[in-house]
Amino acid sequence: MNHRITISFFIFLISSQLLFAQAPQKGIPRTQDFIKPTHIIQSRNAELDERTGIVRALYNINAGPYNGSPVEIAKQYLLENTNLFGMKTDLSELSTSQLQKNLGVSHVSFFQKINGVPVFRGNVVVNIDKDNFVTFVSSNYKQNIDISTFPALDEKTALQIATEYLKPRGKYISKPTSTLMIYAEDESPKLSYHVSIANENPLGDWEIFIDANNGEVISSEDIARYDNNKVNGTGYVWRMDPLTSSNQTYGTTGYTDGNDADTPQ
Repeated sequence: MNHRITISFFIFLISSQLLFAQAPQKGIPRTQDFIKPTHIIQSRNAELDERTGIVRALYNINAGPYNGSPVEIAKQYLLENTNLFGMKTDLSELSTSQLQKNLGVSHVSFFQKINGVPVFRGNVVVNIDKDNFVTFVSSNYKQNIDISTFPALDEKTALQIATEYLKPRGKYISKPTSTLMIYAEDESPKLSYHVSIANENPLGDWEIFIDANNGEVISSEDIARYDNNKVNGTGYVWRMDPLTSSNQTYGTTGYTDGNDADTPQ
């Protein structure tokens, strides 16, 4: 149920440029912040990666009913459909990371790992309704990762490289972190360190990937959003997402993306 409330907040809209081996800059919106990747083909009930043929999302599945716990059901469904999602037949690269339940719907989240090293954005989510039917799957599983997971550099060295690259001159908003991770957003996966630096100068929540073998800066991005204009007004907000609160699945009439158009629901 949505409630009308008075709000006063800063809208964060402008992100920094995605950078490769150049000093951080700000204020230039990236095309990918506003446009869905062109290699994703979308239909009413599915999203398909046309480069690989892998299914990235399935809606209104209604497969089942299954027996077992939500985690067991989610694993069973994925085992039956590994070819659709490009996964290993034994799901050996997936580990259960989270189980949430809202209004009878179970959301089972998995995270992809290679030899215990997490894959950046390699998450898979399976939704199961109260009658044990699988209704929705979203997958960012990365195929065919075959790299060594033994880094030549340690996390402290990676953090030092990232700090020298960013050259922070202001106060740290939070403690910087450095985590070994596989970066597979490009065609060639790389063992890397995911370095997070939140600083006041240059202002931003900086996400920097350092090659764990040669120290190269793979990518640098400020993942914060900015606008200095204060906005006062009224509006409607959801206490939780509209699908969960209404016990609906995406694709049901009134529960699809209307390109900012209102729906009766």
